[in-house]
Parts: sequence; structure tokens; C-alpha cells
Amino acid sequence: MLEQRTNKQLYELVKKLDIQFPDRSKASKAVLMKQLIDHVGPRFIPPDRMKQELEKLPSPDQLRAKITKADLDAFRTEVVALLRAIREEQQASAEDLRTRLEPVERELASIGREQSYSKVPSVETFLREVRSASIEIEKPEDFDTLLSYLRQRGIGTGEIAKITSLLANLRSVKGLVRELSWPEDLELFYKDLRAELERVRTFPSSGISILAARNLLGKRHGISPDRFNAQLLACYRKGWLTLDISSPIGEDTIESLEFDGRRYTTIRSLRRS
Repeated sequence: MLEQRTNKQLYELVKKLDIQFPDRSKASKAVLMKQLIDHVGPRFIPPDRMKQELEKLPSPDQLRAKITKADLDAFRTEVVALLRAIREEQQASAEDLRTRLEPVERELASIGREQSYSKVPSVETFLREVRSASIEIEKPEDFDTLLSYLRQRGIGTGEIAKITSLLANLRSVKGLVRELSWPEDLELFYKDLRAELERVRTFPSSGISILAARNLLGKRHGISPDRFNAQLLACYRKGWLTLDISSPIGEDTIESLEFDGRRYTTIRSLRRS
């Protein structure tokens, strides 16, 4: 009889019978059914009372009968409105990106007209030369000393102006990429996850907590916690990685992620190259 009831009905029944257990409001149908079965008996809830309360709940057929054409029309309207809002949000993001990239495009066009990139040192070369100067910029005259050093290394003032402007714009674009809401790309998420975990010395010998991995991708790639959880579970369902309910070696019990009635705390291994 319990299997025929919805998750919401079972939760209401648990509340009515005052069955208390951790995370009751977030429990899956399987967990709710187990709690109900475990609490039936002479010392807990009499079977007759359980049967009586179950009979008060509407059957699946009765629930379906209550859904009218008006309900379906209202639901269809809500779905259409939601899809329209999503499209409008994506269009607004694209327009914002174009607006913020216009100064960068103008700067690049200006550099192209004045002097070809072949005469401008690479970003890596420029940064290495600045680092080699080992100058602490504390006084106005320090900037003149740095410019003089770079000119002696064959990098003129015009080249310095162009490449520093380009660096500033690149930092702005990098920040913009992190701020935008991108469409879900599971392949890219898994690639970023693998790249980050390969930098962790203790992985995969002892695994890594889901919380630690989430913080890594959030800090370096701007992925929100909810988006991380959803994409991690999607990778798990595809068999790309393994999750474990036990904590990583040397760590106490930590934040968990629930799926199919189980609470996972650890990314144990990556199975896809």
C-alpha cells in the first residue's frame, strides 16, 4: 500500500504520526517508507491506526481524477512563461557580453592600425622582463627606472602601452566570463573537475570531499554550489566518476550530497579520461 503513495503523501503521514528522524523534510520515498514500516508495532504505532490513516489518503486514481483541463492549461501556461523567461535571460547575457567587449575590440583595432603584433613582445616575454627588473614600485621615480630598464631590453614605450592595455582588458574579460551564466556543458565541467583534482596531491589515493572539490571549482571557475551539485550527480549517473558515502581518509564526517536515498561525501575516483 505504501508503494502506491506519493512522496508528499508519505511525508504528510509521517508528520501526522509524529515520527521523528533527521532530515525528515528532505527524505526520499524509500526512506519515508522504511521509517513508517519500522515504527509499526505494539510498542510504536498500532497497525490498525496505520491502516486507518492510510485509508484517509486519496488513492493514485483519485489524485489523477482531480486534475482538470484547467489545471493542465494553467501548468502549460507556467511552462511557456518559464521558457520565455529563460530565453530572455540568455539574450540579455549575450547583449551584455557584446557591450562589454566593444572597448576591447576598439583597442585591438587601434593596435592593429598603428603597429602589427609582430613588433609587440609576447605577454609572457613582457611579464618575464618586468619580473627580472625586480623593482619595488614605491616612489614615482621607480616607474621611470622600470621604463628605462625595459627600453634597454628592446621594449619601447609604445609597445609597453599596448601590451599593458591588452593585459588590463584580458583581466576584465576573464572576470566577465566568470560572471556570465553559461549553458550547461557536462563535458566542460568534467574536464575542469579532472584538471583541478589532478593538482590535488592526495587524490585519488584517499579521495577528496565533495565540499573541497566544490570550493575548488567555485574559486577558479565561478561555478555555483547548486550548479556543481547538479553536474556532479549527472557525471555520476553517466558512470564518469565514483562517489562514496564514507569520508576521505583522515577527515571527519563532512557535508553530504543526497542521491537515491544515500548521502555521499566523497569523490573517490574519476573513471573517464
